[in-house]
Amino acid sequence: MRIAVLFFCCLIAASTCLSQTTDGAIYLYKKDGSPAKDIKSASYFMHIIMQNDTTYISRYYNVYGPMIRQESFRDSNFTIPNGRFCWYNNKGLLDSTGYVNNGRKDGSWEYKRSNTQTDMVTYNNGVVVKKETYLYDKDGKRILSGDTTKGEVSWHTQVAAKYKGGADDWVDYCQHNLNTPARLQNVLKAGRHTVIVCFLVNKQGSTDDIYLYQSCEWSGDAEVIRLIADSPKWQPAVQDGRPVLYRQKQSLTYQVINN
Repeated sequence: MRIAVLFFCCLIAASTCLSQTTDGAIYLYKKDGSPAKDIKSASYFMHIIMQNDTTYISRYYNVYGPMIRQESFRDSNFTIPNGRFCWYNNKGLLDSTGYVNNGRKDGSWEYKRSNTQTDMVTYNNGVVVKKETYLYDKDGKRILSGDTTKGEVSWHTQVAAKYKGGADDWVDYCQHNLNTPARLQNVLKAGRHTVIVCFLVNKQGSTDDIYLYQSCEWSGDAEVIRLIADSPKWQPAVQDGRPVLYRQKQSLTYQVINN
């Protein structure tokens, strides 16, 4: 399910500085990586969020543009890489992502080759144990996978995860709960600006492992992440009669109108 939800916003006069009430800490940097004294002299910034006692997330953003990368650490000193990492191209589109376990790549890492193909490399404590290629249909549903380490291809059939009241209810939830940040209205040009968010619907129907496939701007991204995190429960996906994890992708589009 990928449903574009449009929010029409009028451009209004307001400060383009970062919100002083946002959770976490903001650090400003110049292009050369040295600290910047204010937003006007900064090229990019880092937003640090403490998700829990053992998860500290840092997201790097262009000052007036999309995300650059996301990192996750086990400790507050950011010395032990642990959790999801993401890298984005200069247009804010996800380039690669995966998990790090105590400094080593672990589990599945995704490398986007196109909108319909993703290469998946599975690591075990830093060692490559499997390589696969996944193909997707135009709606983003996985239709074919091939294990390139064995030269085999197999079809996967499953019932997708479903929001409690279906697609219309999901649109209603998004429209009534996604707020348009003032900063987004002021720093982005008139037109449509899309955020595409990936998330996991777990076996209990809760959303988890939320990250961006397409970033637009810091405040708009943060609001989309919040929306997904606060989502009511879904009906879990089913494969072979059993609930399974299901990766979902959702597109939401803000529209800024410059008066």
